[in-house]
Amino acid sequence: METGPRILFSTGALYLHPLRAAFELASAAGCDGVELDVSPVSLLHSARSIARLAASTGMPVRAVHPPLFLLPGWKNERQALPRLIDLALMVEAPTIVIHPPKVMRLESTRAGAFAARLTEARRRLEGTGTQVTVENPGFFRPGDHLYAFWRLPALHRLAEQCGVAMTLDTTHAGSSPFPLMESYTIVRDRLAHIHLSDLCRPPRWLDRPWLYSYFRHHQLPGTGSLPLQSLIRAAVRDGFGGDITLELSPTALEIWSPAHARSHLADAVATVRRWLAGKL
Repeated sequence: METGPRILFSTGALYLHPLRAAFELASAAGCDGVELDVSPVSLLHSARSIARLAASTGMPVRAVHPPLFLLPGWKNERQALPRLIDLALMVEAPTIVIHPPKVMRLESTRAGAFAARLTEARRRLEGTGTQVTVENPGFFRPGDHLYAFWRLPALHRLAEQCGVAMTLDTTHAGSSPFPLMESYTIVRDRLAHIHLSDLCRPPRWLDRPWLYSYFRHHQLPGTGSLPLQSLIRAAVRDGFGGDITLELSPTALEIWSPAHARSHLADAVATVRRWLAGKL
């Protein structure tokens, strides 16, 4: 029986590529499964065909994630969460990742509705082996500091109130007011899933908020400024048993070259496995 965290690949890096390409890349790089980002391509497949693809490639879908860009029928958490639950149950994914809404006040109607939906989701999923997790958002613009749930302690209180778990996105944490290890300390007691990637400072001409997800955030582990090895060691020490998703930028992987993408992802998987084993 496999023990310890599994290493997943987020299909979002190949957002508009054939879904099989993402599964096969994950398999070739030595991943243990995938996190399925809902995309225009994935929506062309039924849940049954996705399950068949997972079986044929040996890459189970172990997490589902809302679309990276707005899609009809997936425009907000009210639409996305029930659809993610249905999808996760049909493909037998143990983890659902959802983002909090952009609300200014914790007392707002939308914040209260989100809390109610999380509580309802937890109740619906009881006994299924699937759980919903809330992910800490990234900071891209100064105005992001105004959003209530972008403050990690507030997001943690929400998760605690609703009885749900949390996904810690390392590059999002690195862009927040809380250093990564402090962010880990805040969420540790509810941590069920990790999005692992590094944070880099790109050349000035690429250092623009609308390009952050490609050139600043979601870079290959070990290539940036975040203490990712320390995080992994702390998580292992504290008994973390969830999955670790390599959520990487398509430019970091160089997806225009299949050979480069496979090499970069395989190196990232090997790096994380060394960290999990306590090796340098």
